[in-house]
Amino acid sequence: MSRSKDLLVAVPLALASFMRLLPLLLNGVPPSTDSWPIIGNTEKLLMYTPINLESQVFDGYNNFWPANSLFGAMSALLLGVDVKTALAVMVPLACSTSVLALYAIVKRLHGPRAALIAAIILATAPTHSFFTAGITKETYATPLYLLLVLVAVSSSLDGASRTTLTLLLALALALSHHLTAVVAVTVLVAVAFMSLIHDLADGVKVGVAVTPGVATAAIAALYNLTYSSRGFGFQMSLSDVLEAICYLAVPLALAYIAVTCRRLRRMELVALCTLSLAAAASIAVAMTRLSLSPALPVYRLRHLIYAIPMLMLVPMVVAGGEEVKRRRESRGLSLVLVYWLAVAAGLQLYAVFSSSPLRGTLTYRAVNFLYPPVAGLAAIGVVKALKKAKWIALFAFVVALASCYTIYVASTAQEDYMGHHMVYSPMDYEGCRWISVYSGGEGCHLMGDMKVSYMMEGYFNCTVDVLSGYLKLSEGKPFRGLLALYSDVYTHGYVAGYYGLKVEDPKRTLDLDLIYTNSYFEVYWGEG
Repeated sequence: MSRSKDLLVAVPLALASFMRLLPLLLNGVPPSTDSWPIIGNTEKLLMYTPINLESQVFDGYNNFWPANSLFGAMSALLLGVDVKTALAVMVPLACSTSVLALYAIVKRLHGPRAALIAAIILATAPTHSFFTAGITKETYATPLYLLLVLVAVSSSLDGASRTTLTLLLALALALSHHLTAVVAVTVLVAVAFMSLIHDLADGVKVGVAVTPGVATAAIAALYNLTYSSRGFGFQMSLSDVLEAICYLAVPLALAYIAVTCRRLRRMELVALCTLSLAAAASIAVAMTRLSLSPALPVYRLRHLIYAIPMLMLVPMVVAGGEEVKRRRESRGLSLVLVYWLAVAAGLQLYAVFSSSPLRGTLTYRAVNFLYPPVAGLAAIGVVKALKKAKWIALFAFVVALASCYTIYVASTAQEDYMGHHMVYSPMDYEGCRWISVYSGGEGCHLMGDMKVSYMMEGYFNCTVDVLSGYLKLSEGKPFRGLLALYSDVYTHGYVAGYYGLKVEDPKRTLDLDLIYTNSYFEVYWGEG
């Protein structure tokens, strides 16, 4: 592919930027509950510099992974804008470059056409786009993670260049986010291990470098032991590690069996693709009847429409895996995508079904690590199955359009269980600012759900009692203090965990004094 044709990657880059800025453009303030503590930390960093990052003025958690705050502070100074604006725009834009890294990876593994489709799929991936629209540690860490994978599969790098790039990227990743660093280490080490297995067992040269995985593991472990463990209240035990290894071993073993068994005939492949789609659709339907995890709600049938982009990719992933197997002797490096997906699937299984106390938060976060390998394999499947450029383009367009609709619905909080509590508006901000200014700040007794809590505690330094607010709305339990509510509480529920809990009787606020309202955000006073 010529250099001029490589410029087509500007299309997925523009899509990625638009999708990740869409919630900000629609609502006027940054999305994600996790954004506000980071905004607060960054403002304090500029206000009190020079300052020890372990200072009590910070939130005591995000300051132990300060990369995005440092990036935001520098962006604010260089652009001459306030910290909130700099972070809200520049961090999602930085994450948008992930599509360039994935493009380079898939181009190296399978060629430019599949690389372009993979970049478009990742650019518009619904949950990935929505989650990385926020000012989170994961948002900033994602391109660093994909660049490490690129370094591992790039045979054109000499030893010194590979080592230098690995050390720089690994250090930046360790400073950015703990979970992404763990995922990066797991992917790099597991893929390098499977590469060695193929080399010894069947002579297939996969060609994945060992250095990135080992170096990243060493740097991440050293950073955790010497510094960041003080900000993370949970440390994995040996039993947790062994359980995680078991969840990883099964998908890796199945992946090895799948790529070393005989090639499927055409009709067998069609049947397998059809069965895979039916199985995925059945799981989606089952989730409207039962909860697969305590962290997951029972969805409604109408939510199935938002699963369409992901369901469309399932048979293409199967077709892509078969194409990788067919070409493994001549292009063994493509096997990286299969084992990368196996690792991501193992992590998702661990997140949903393990006994870890972190399973709730991992359930939602781990799914985004599935998208890069899924995008790569699905793109290979699309190119192989559809062949003609017009059909490939049509498939990419339909997936992107369906994904855009899902992001729009999530960004405008039109559905429950679609992350409505992560969507903030200027009226939320003004209401919380009013509480901070006029109600005694840290000394006030404030009740509200987790959406209110993250903004008030992370940005305005006012403690919020989440449980008491829910007890008032659900049981009518009296209290003395302030209760902050927003209109979506009555439609999508009071967020006291991973999703909104329905408020059965909105009239329970009638015995309270309404002391502030801006038509969306309300503050009540209770006398006890």
